[in-house]
Amino acid sequence: MSVLDDLRPAVFNNVPFFIEGQSGDFGHRVDVHEYPFRDDAWIDDLGQLLQRLTIRGFILDNNGDLRTQHENIIAAINKGAGPLDHPRLGKFTAQPGRCRWSISDSNPSKIDLFLVFLPPEAEAKPEPKVETQEKVEDTAGMCLGGAAEDFADEFAEETSLFDDVLDTAGFVLDEAKAVVNGVLDVVRGINGQINAALAPIAEISQAIDNIGGELAELILQPLTLFNELQGVIASVLSIGDDVENAINGYRSVDGVTSTLTHYKTLTAIGNDESPIPETTPSRIRQANNKRALQKAVATIATVEAVRAVAKASKKLDVSSNADSPFDSYDAAIETRDELMAQLEVLSDQASPEMYDQLSQLRVDWAAHIDAHGMRLPRIERKEYSQTLPALVVAHMIYGDAAFADDLITRNNISHPLFIKAGTGLEVLK
Repeated sequence: MSVLDDLRPAVFNNVPFFIEGQSGDFGHRVDVHEYPFRDDAWIDDLGQLLQRLTIRGFILDNNGDLRTQHENIIAAINKGAGPLDHPRLGKFTAQPGRCRWSISDSNPSKIDLFLVFLPPEAEAKPEPKVETQEKVEDTAGMCLGGAAEDFADEFAEETSLFDDVLDTAGFVLDEAKAVVNGVLDVVRGINGQINAALAPIAEISQAIDNIGGELAELILQPLTLFNELQGVIASVLSIGDDVENAINGYRSVDGVTSTLTHYKTLTAIGNDESPIPETTPSRIRQANNKRALQKAVATIATVEAVRAVAKASKKLDVSSNADSPFDSYDAAIETRDELMAQLEVLSDQASPEMYDQLSQLRVDWAAHIDAHGMRLPRIERKEYSQTLPALVVAHMIYGDAAFADDLITRNNISHPLFIKAGTGLEVLK
């Protein structure tokens, strides 16, 4: 009986060898980010480890054929994925990884093998990069196209009777003009607040004036009116690719808080007025026209704000506010949630087709902001039991006194040399 009969044989790609032992990897791939002057760390969980099988094997000289065996096992490994028959693990298809061999001068009749096998279905194939900003852009375009069609249908349906009522109910047309003029006044005001040194200002002003001058005709061409309004609103919200301009402009058009001044003004146009009594066919048309115009302007302002902010935050997976238009994760999430809430409001008022489009924009918008800013610094609150200069506090928090300016600005500190004991401070974590 040969000594080879007591060994544990294995076969890969029809080439035999012997096994002494094996080991495998399991667990998760993690990327640990450690920072100076910080006791904690940011842990990125990158998913499960690839389940590598490492085999310690060998081949033995059997009647002078060691060299042939050596060449055969190398050829089998270099052939690539194939069937592995393992004495303990059974038969399965395996993909060879980086393998090696060694031979000892003290035992030249044995060649040790160190073989690494991977499951072929788990080959490392990089995920295609999803351009979330482009998805937002595409979906926003569909939303605006759908909103234009809805507005044209709703408004055209009401204005089709203008010719019959102008003598007895001219107020129907006057009301529509008043709403549009209100929108133009707000847009004109936003435009005037932007740095006058920027080249597009005069062009936008001219575009606004052109709409005002042609309003009597545009009122009777709803689709053209929608497109003209979209053009000027998009221009003022996207100027300079600045998130603050975009969000404040959007808020001027629909409003939420004092920091969102512009957005509120536009979408709230007419909300403080007494409702139109819908007592006659003419009054019903007047009320319907006003609602259609307000909904169209709110949709334009909201969708264009989403587009502008997504464009300004195009870079993905940023970890520093130097690479982001947002100064913190909290600011990014606040903007995300505010615009998502407004999109939901618009969805509830929309046709079934527009509901689907606006809902998809909410999904794409949320995914984009999450992909952009999940690793941005967080905001936390700190306070100290003694009065300290801002420079000292900045060094205590960040390990760098250069952050004093941010600390002062963020917390509206009037006396940087004396931050009073017990003062609540907003800082970046």
